[in-house]
Amino acid sequence: MNRTPSSSSLLAVSTLVLAAGLSSCGGSTGGTGTALPNPPAQPFIPAVGAAAGSGASHPLTRVMVPPSAEAVELLNLTNEVRTKGTLAGQPALSGTCAEGTFRAGQLAPLSYSGVLSHAAFKHATYMANVGFQAHQEIPGQPVTGEGTEDVETNRASQYFYGEYNPDRIRRSLQEAGLEATYGFVADNAAENVAGGTPGTSTTGYSSAREMLQAWLRSPGHCKNLMSSRWHFMGTAYVMNPAPQPDASPRLHQNSWVQVFSEGIQKTNVVIVPQQ
Repeated sequence: MNRTPSSSSLLAVSTLVLAAGLSSCGGSTGGTGTALPNPPAQPFIPAVGAAAGSGASHPLTRVMVPPSAEAVELLNLTNEVRTKGTLAGQPALSGTCAEGTFRAGQLAPLSYSGVLSHAAFKHATYMANVGFQAHQEIPGQPVTGEGTEDVETNRASQYFYGEYNPDRIRRSLQEAGLEATYGFVADNAAENVAGGTPGTSTTGYSSAREMLQAWLRSPGHCKNLMSSRWHFMGTAYVMNPAPQPDASPRLHQNSWVQVFSEGIQKTNVVIVPQQ
């Protein structure tokens, strides 16, 4: 578990359950047996406030929640650091997982996914209102003392959307009517989350740039950010206007969630023993 000073929290998780075999170059096949389109050749990034239902031609890019300025900035800066190694034009990889190995243009920019952004937004909203700065429930851990923001505290909350990142993605797929064909996305994904409050720690994660700088300095988050596996990403930012960073669990002012996924289903390879 990655952790920053006491009043802010960083967490990264990857859920990578892959079928053995080869990825398809011409798209993938969904649960219905129909051919699925490849991820967009040119990355799609929506405008701030883009209307629900808008998007590029690929089904996963359809907007479900109009993106905020912070969420769009996080999308753009993530693609900048993946493709150029910079943040807002400044070198950003010193002391990160990509230092010494990064090559400009080696990683592809990622397309926005409305499904992933919807799942991210639901979890960021939960984090901001309930104080759960993590990815999943930790059963049996008491809600007292340091680190209690990493315990699921209120599964009955109106803001609860799923115990695990794959659960939240799958639920978003269901709401979008895409689970039958894109269910594999939920099991080939990764998530970065963080919460912070200005004035109570080394950083309050008040901007997308601050957030990415912190994630890049954390090995687990950095590996998620700089992985060549992904085709899509979703981002979310939610602000709590009345934070309680000293409460237990903590309610941070700034909650950020970033979700990555593959967009091409692996093709199972069946090996038949020779007689």
